[in-house]
Amino acid sequence: MSNKLPLNAKIAAYHEAGHIIFAYFVQWSVKKVELTMNNNEIKNAITSYDFKDDETMVKSLTNEVQLNELTLEEKGKLYGIIHKRCASLLGGPIAEALFINGVNSQDKLPIDLRGPDFLNSHNIESIMMQIFKEDELVKKSLNEYILLAKTQIFWKSITLIAEEILSKESFVLNQQDIELTLNKTGFLDYANKFNS
Repeated sequence: MSNKLPLNAKIAAYHEAGHIIFAYFVQWSVKKVELTMNNNEIKNAITSYDFKDDETMVKSLTNEVQLNELTLEEKGKLYGIIHKRCASLLGGPIAEALFINGVNSQDKLPIDLRGPDFLNSHNIESIMMQIFKEDELVKKSLNEYILLAKTQIFWKSITLIAEEILSKESFVLNQQDIELTLNKTGFLDYANKFNS
């Protein structure tokens, strides 16, 4: 990672790496991650997910009308998908906060739950309340995900992905680049074993 890069580029790379690691942890993948720079400033950062078999259900999270038509089995699947989506959304702000404050920080991490990653979280929490009568999913999940991100395998993987993004002249990683990096850390095997 070049020391000549502005701090905001490094922060953005760690943020996107957090999304990537948590996506793979919940058995999704990432097609591409891209940081767009202009005049040495981050203009945009995008992680493009592959939700695999969950694609239709993930898209239904923005359409509450369809949710009323779900069968009990579909509601059960949706419950798991909501938790996966929450993890993949929280991974970014958590990794960013750990990069800024230090992975060994014992202080409460300043994670803004109103940031751009959470524009859809209101809808997710609304669904959790409407269908499952559960509230504050994001706040309840936050500490669990912070602890995971601080583990050696997670943090090493987040760091390597961030460094890989910043090492590319284009600041773009495709799925193959991402998975080659995650194979180096053993994270893909770890996630597969954890979820089996």
